[in-house]
Amino acid sequence: MKVENRRPDYWIVRVPVPWSPTETPTHFEINKIRLRRRNAAPCRFEVKIEDLLAVPQRLRAAGVAAMGGRHEPIDEPVVFSWMPAASVFFDNPDSNLLEYIAMLDDEPQPELGLLLSWSEWLSGRKKAK
Repeated sequence: MKVENRRPDYWIVRVPVPWSPTETPTHFEINKIRLRRRNAAPCRFEVKIEDLLAVPQRLRAAGVAAMGGRHEPIDEPVVFSWMPAASVFFDNPDSNLLEYIAMLDDEPQPELGLLLSWSEWLSGRKKAK
């Protein structure tokens, strides 16, 4: 692991990503991430929605709690309807908040509620044009 401290509000850390949503050859690739101090915005990893759907179960199998946008335990991704994007949050062993996020091709639909479960999003959304 290599750490660079260029500014006081974040560190650049090169580490293997331990909970990849897929078991592809990139599972143990070294990734450059911005690791922010606790209580800051989460470190985000953008993934495909197909991969994100399996993340809660894969995290649970690794002994890690999958969380929603309010840090509640979840069994499926949550959707921020105003973006729209689906997300799964979790803490790494050092208690840093991490997030897998998948941007959705649909139009923003905040009228459905700002934070929904994946199932609620699927049942209430309007398809992208």
